Amino acid sequence: MPPQIGVRQLSPTEFFGYSPIPSESEGADLASRLLIDLRGWNPQPLKLLAHAHSLLRERGSLIIELDAEDGGSPGRCHEKAFYLKALAEHSGFSRHAGPIGEGAGPLQVVLAKTAAARWRLSEFAPEDLPGCLSLFKETFAGEMSPDLWHWKYGEGRGRAVIARRHGRIVAHYGATSRRIAVNGRTVRGLQVCDVMVAPGERALMTKKGVFFEVASAFLEAYFGYYDEHELAFGFPNHRAMRIAERLGLYGEVGRISEVRWTPSDQRFRVRYAAALIDVSELEDDLLAMLWSRMAADLPDAALVLRDPAYIRYRYQRHPVHRYEALLVRDRLRGRPQGVAILRRDNDEYKLLDILAPLNNIPMLIDAARIAAAHRSLSALTAWISAPYARHLVHGGGVATDTDVRIPANVWTDARSVECLKDRWWLMMGDTDFL
Repeated sequence: MPPQIGVRQLSPTEFFGYSPIPSESEGADLASRLLIDLRGWNPQPLKLLAHAHSLLRERGSLIIELDAEDGGSPGRCHEKAFYLKALAEHSGFSRHAGPIGEGAGPLQVVLAKTAAARWRLSEFAPEDLPGCLSLFKETFAGEMSPDLWHWKYGEGRGRAVIARRHGRIVAHYGATSRRIAVNGRTVRGLQVCDVMVAPGERALMTKKGVFFEVASAFLEAYFGYYDEHELAFGFPNHRAMRIAERLGLYGEVGRISEVRWTPSDQRFRVRYAAALIDVSELEDDLLAMLWSRMAADLPDAALVLRDPAYIRYRYQRHPVHRYEALLVRDRLRGRPQGVAILRRDNDEYKLLDILAPLNNIPMLIDAARIAAAHRSLSALTAWISAPYARHLVHGGGVATDTDVRIPANVWTDARSVECLKDRWWLMMGDTDFL
């Protein structure tokens, strides 16, 4: 398609290699109109929009061309255009009527440059790590090591939007990719973690504040423009949940209960043997078999896949915490009945995870209570999504409400609450911080 009159058309290489020449003359060397052809090219949208803003004169126009079909679907292309325009509003652009260019040609998104946004938004890049670690310390009054950051977000798992003000990172909204079993399928989901806002930027918890900017841009990017994840979950407290609900970002789909037991000094069941071992000693075939039986018992639940690869990543390769595996077998034939993942935390044992058919959970709890008694610990505790607490209340276990909520994205998917209400099976091990 030939360039329109008065439009500067740049190739992908030229676009990101081109910088405006500083000048005292307002608008010197800045384009009045930019045409960017994204057909066959998929750059980070916030990076593209920020750079285009720097190349345009005030009130200049940005025209972005998209393929007429995306993944063979014209509807998906229009959806992508819609979310591109939504992301543009975070980057100092207003929407024109459009998209235009219907028919056989490319789809065009037309935007107008307005004043620079208060915060500069971008997707996380490796060079942002020092600033994000500093923000973590400022937000949570604690340290996060580069190794722990890499465990969460490395090897392609991480997705994040950050905000800068005067060049300093002042907000971060991150998530790590998880494989989720739901509706008989395995889908990609995002576990939201490390939502951080610098103390000086927290005054506005409204749609004019930086939290709303990074959160809504994140959802527009990763559940709209990039259509690679179907759902999201996290563990916000009640106050954070109410703020996000008021802003129209989240809807509540469940709550977390805590179950607490006293240790037991009784002998374990005669027919079964329990042993505390290192997670690395668990065999893949054993883990796969137990996961298969557990998943079969939870056909209507949404839960993170607990296959061997996940168990090794989550518990064997954690750079900070150390976990123990409590393996229960049939004494006569040696058949595995289940595995519980435990972590000692001061004077308590935390029951992080269970890998077993539901009928075998009581014997795992009995074994964990006995292990806690042998260590002279004061309690055994676990988290579980409230609708499933009945499976853990055994041996005198008492379930109580916590301050933790389970959210769903409603900013870009209003049906998610209806689809996921009381369906998540989540435990302590599903968090990124325990």
